[in-house]
Amino acid sequence: MTAPLEDAAGDLVVQAARLVRAVRRLEGDLPPAALRTLSVLDEHGDISVTRLAELDRTSQPAASSLVKSLVGRGWVTTRPDPTDGRSRLVVMTDAGRTLLADVRRRNAAAVADRLTADDTAAVEHATHLLRRVLAADLTPDPTPVTEGER
Repeated sequence: MTAPLEDAAGDLVVQAARLVRAVRRLEGDLPPAALRTLSVLDEHGDISVTRLAELDRTSQPAASSLVKSLVGRGWVTTRPDPTDGRSRLVVMTDAGRTLLADVRRRNAAAVADRLTADDTAAVEHATHLLRRVLAADLTPDPTPVTEGER
């Protein structure tokens, strides 16, 4: 990979992270962990607490506590896992879907307010690039590469 491409890719990662932090500030008193959980459920569907913890890079007890809080707010519910009688699946409720859609709509409006109609193609292109990168497996290969394999 060329240095200019690495520099540009690095800047893309930094700016994307900054954008995420900036829109999080718009969410007011909504807990970021709650919105992350709803986003994970939106992306992956009904999942176990263990899988939720893995995807959110947190502990299983922390994920369990968060799920209990979200159940209390009416944003998720749980149901028995049909493939494992000892496990339960976390399921987003209609109220959770509505909340997530509202937050995403407000975030989109806040970003759009800072752009012009002339920026549409550039934003669509940036979104396409981000989707392509995210579709690739970014997990580091655990198998070390030996000098002879390079």
